[in-house]
Amino acid sequence: MLVGGRRREYSGTVSRGDAIRFVCDLDVKPGGEDDDEPGLRVAASPELIVTPGGKNLLKVRVARTGFTGPVACRLDGDLRGIDAPPFAIAAGETQATVEIAADSSANAGTRLLAVRTSAGTLKADANFQLTVQAVPPELRLGTSPEVIIHPGGSNGIQVRLARSNVPGSVRVRLEGDSRGIAPAEISLGPTENELTLPIQVNASAAIGDRVVKIVATAGEVQAETNMRLRIEELPPQLRLAIPSEIQLHQGGHNELPVRTARDRFTGPVHVRLEGNLSGVSPREFTIPADRDHVEVAIYASEDAVAEARSIRVIADSTAGRAEQSLQLIVAGRPNIAGASWSWRMVFVIGLWTSLLALGLSAALVIGQNRHLDRPWLSWGEFAILATGSLAAGVIAGGTGQSLYGLLAETGLVPEIGFSAGWLLLGCLLGRGVVFFIPNLSVWRATVAGGVGGLLGAAAFIVVSNQQFPELSKALAIRCSCS
Repeated sequence: MLVGGRRREYSGTVSRGDAIRFVCDLDVKPGGEDDDEPGLRVAASPELIVTPGGKNLLKVRVARTGFTGPVACRLDGDLRGIDAPPFAIAAGETQATVEIAADSSANAGTRLLAVRTSAGTLKADANFQLTVQAVPPELRLGTSPEVIIHPGGSNGIQVRLARSNVPGSVRVRLEGDSRGIAPAEISLGPTENELTLPIQVNASAAIGDRVVKIVATAGEVQAETNMRLRIEELPPQLRLAIPSEIQLHQGGHNELPVRTARDRFTGPVHVRLEGNLSGVSPREFTIPADRDHVEVAIYASEDAVAEARSIRVIADSTAGRAEQSLQLIVAGRPNIAGASWSWRMVFVIGLWTSLLALGLSAALVIGQNRHLDRPWLSWGEFAILATGSLAAGVIAGGTGQSLYGLLAETGLVPEIGFSAGWLLLGCLLGRGVVFFIPNLSVWRATVAGGVGGLLGAAAFIVVSNQQFPELSKALAIRCSCS
């Protein structure tokens, strides 16, 4: 019999008779003759399951008798594809846990293994079953809980895929209430686990919430998850476009082009400027409902501080607000040098006007000769034209430039001298053409030439003042009598 965990043998006699039971009274006292005999016993979990490429923990217990030292442990048996290093149960400890790992090449099935323990000459074994269980193919999906799309718009559903023992490609598609939604399907490669599933909604799609299903399939393995798809009307929107920078001079102005785009609404747009606007106007204006583009004249006063300013341009409407930044640069008044007397400039303008007169008169004479079936231009005619043009150009150009410089210095209107030069040039050219065109009235040709010169001067002054108001004087000085 077992007494105190040890096997004990006892002997005695039993009397004959009609006894129907046997009663044995034992008095077990400590300190028997075998109490100090060393012993070792071991027990392990009866069964352990591990997957290829996975791991699990095996718990091992020992019982010591007559000693307290450490116990060495190891696994024995069919360990192909199994990693189970030797381990030890420290002195005073009665159990330990060992990690058993199976690599991906481990064969599936059940095998009988043994836990062999030793402590000096003492040995003990315990068997357990190790089952290498193949992992079934599995797919798992994760998506955003909700996606918002506007009619006629598009969006993407972020999908994450977790796969187990699914080495091939996986197809992901949208199912469920797909009215007004274009079919969407994407295939993922063997190593891809994230994607954006594009969703395109027709302009006629019904407004509201709907539940759709994201389905992933790989052969016969399938996973699915539900999500909410919300189709909302696109709200009205106001957009604003302006240049990033505008420059104007003290006492001057410049045009600020402002463009707006009204999406899904109509009505006027109120625009205001905010920031350092000292000496600058206007500070607000309105774009009518029937216009999307305006050019607003921005003025700087004479005493406006010359500096660069950061301005906010804010547009308000019934649909909301749009805002852009503008760099407004106020520059000092342009320092344009006035006309000054220069004999060199008188000579240059006279020579330049002579070339102009030669070209004009040659064109008139060649046209007249061609009309009369004469040679276009003889050497004699060319000599006369060259001499006359040189004389007319020097006289008209020099006179005009001289008058322009003198009037500018005296503070009078210098354009008078400019116009006088053109008038004189036109009269001289008209008078000179009479020598080459028979029956042409002298005074009519002279008047016609003068009128043409005045018209040319007026056109130059008007165009230059409109297009380049701050540079018209400088241009006129350099182009006098042109």
